[in-house]
Amino acid sequence: MENIPSTYQPGSSLTVTLSGKHTITFISEKVFTPFSSGQVIVVHPQTIPPGLVSTFSCDSLYVLKVYDPRYVNDRERFYAQDGRLVQDERPWSLEAEHQATTYRDSLGVEWEENMLLDYADDLEKEVVWELMYYRQTKWAWEDEVAAYRMLSKTTLAGVGVPLFYGAGELVLEEPRAIVPRVLVIEYISDAMSLANIRDRVDIGSVTAWHVKALDDIFVRMNKAGVTHEDVGARNILIGPERAVVIDFGEAKVRPRGRTNKQWARKVQKEGDPVAVRKVLRKVIGNKQFEQLMN
Repeated sequence: MENIPSTYQPGSSLTVTLSGKHTITFISEKVFTPFSSGQVIVVHPQTIPPGLVSTFSCDSLYVLKVYDPRYVNDRERFYAQDGRLVQDERPWSLEAEHQATTYRDSLGVEWEENMLLDYADDLEKEVVWELMYYRQTKWAWEDEVAAYRMLSKTTLAGVGVPLFYGAGELVLEEPRAIVPRVLVIEYISDAMSLANIRDRVDIGSVTAWHVKALDDIFVRMNKAGVTHEDVGARNILIGPERAVVIDFGEAKVRPRGRTNKQWARKVQKEGDPVAVRKVLRKVIGNKQFEQLMN
């Protein structure tokens, strides 16, 4: 996505409501692109309500992640390697968003449980897009918030995963049929993703400590009742003193009533620790990985 929406441009203000009761205004400092199911913005608070004084500081930076279906990257045109058009652009429109919202409201929970309802004969393709992207962002936000809330109760919080500060909704001045969801987490200024390290051929930044720490993070995460299920170079941050896992939009939290045996099968099936080792091997090479593990 070449153009950053004016709502997120550095210097712009973004007002959010956390936990349905605290309204706080942030100033955008930096925007990470390309977008995915969420838009990631580095912000600092402009005003802090009394109920959040102990949580936020105007002198600190935070990550505000917005789940607005209007800006998901799946809307973009993309091509196959041989140049064939795979998908044309899927532009957002307020009219289609209104129609999709009306359709969803008429079906209630039945719509969310049956994705085939997106393809009703009387729906225009533009309305179908809005149904799809609304569900995509809703589910990603719910999964990510649930994972961060679960992990915030563990010793991984602020160490192997970012600190979680809250979730809520973005307050928009423009007319919309939906309210974008948000979450706020710790900003780690001195870390970069493994994807960027790979691009810079800076494999020397990855030490034996990082490799072993990442293995430990995923093992402890699984024991705490969370599977990540989207382990990739872009979701792993490396810093001088930390290895951090981010992006829990596809994560799953252990349901109540799930037995230890059932959860162990789930953990084995998803294979987060195996996945991170594969990522590391790809980024730094098999030989370097084996040396760092020994």
